[in-house]
Amino acid sequence: MRPHRLIAALAVGLAVFPARSGVAADRPAVHELREFLARGAFTELKRELAQRPLSLAEIEKDGLDGRPRPVLDILETMARYEKLNAKIAEPLEVHGEMSVRLTPNTTGEEAYTACFLAFTYNGLAVSGQGKDLVLVRSETRPELPSPKRKWDASRILGTRLLRLGYLAPDPILRRYREEIGTAEGHAIIVPKANVVIAIDTEPALEKLATLVDEETMAAMGAAPRHSAAAAEGLRPPSAGAMTSRACVHFYLQAFARRHDIPMFGTLDPQSAPKSYPEMNVWLSQRGSVTLGQEYRRVMGLPALAREAAAAGWVDPRPDRVLTPAQQRRKEIRFGLASSLDEDRARGRTTRKSTRRKR
Repeated sequence: MRPHRLIAALAVGLAVFPARSGVAADRPAVHELREFLARGAFTELKRELAQRPLSLAEIEKDGLDGRPRPVLDILETMARYEKLNAKIAEPLEVHGEMSVRLTPNTTGEEAYTACFLAFTYNGLAVSGQGKDLVLVRSETRPELPSPKRKWDASRILGTRLLRLGYLAPDPILRRYREEIGTAEGHAIIVPKANVVIAIDTEPALEKLATLVDEETMAAMGAAPRHSAAAAEGLRPPSAGAMTSRACVHFYLQAFARRHDIPMFGTLDPQSAPKSYPEMNVWLSQRGSVTLGQEYRRVMGLPALAREAAAAGWVDPRPDRVLTPAQQRRKEIRFGLASSLDEDRARGRTTRKSTRRKR
């Protein structure tokens, strides 16, 4: 029989990186995490599962699209990555529904880490015993750090994974800590991927997601549709927002959410007949046309930026985005089904192979 093991490594790792602005009892905590959790209760996560992007259809099937789900369902998602059974040690104490919301094309290790953090900051811990992945209350395990928040089945915090893409994380995290988050909240930044996983009340999470979308759009020169600046017309984008085609598709995701353009996980000839391959989702006819128009508009922005620079325009918020050099030093996936750089490389390889065959 395999020995009992508590997954405490990640909790210890988070403690090494304290909140950037100090700790205040009436404010949420902000942490750094070097990388996503790749090791589970007993072994490394199955690589083919850990690295593979989850389609929107798979995320919806697992209930990781923000809908409240039984706690056991979330645990079963984690257990699947280690091929273990899911078990709750105290089912009379640990019960209720929990919401975890991922973005389309979240990888397995990102999903596993988000579920782990959802439990951790709700006062729970994951333990491996025999063939079971067991959920326990942290307060009952003296070998774990004392939880800031004990498990409370009547008040379960939600969890949301947010991609910052080309946005600089510091301004976002500062506003979360000073304006948006509750005293019970936590925001964990994974700098290499430029991803934030936030655990907080649903209103706070929604405000944070709205902030990320609005900043994403503003960096591309588009004002939120209900703002006073929306009638000003085209504005030059920040340089970091136009670093790559992936940046454009990242922007289009925010544009779709802010303009209520739904994305679907499966093809439906009536309501979702149009494919968006970069995102591996399906769109309505109207949604596809709208996003196509916006894509063409955004692809014309570099010329506008050059004209503005020649006229002396200076970006009023250069701290809003990561520079192209900063982006290259990270491993930002932008929430796409695959890397556009990898797609281009495969295309070049295919063309070279074809020429050799000829």
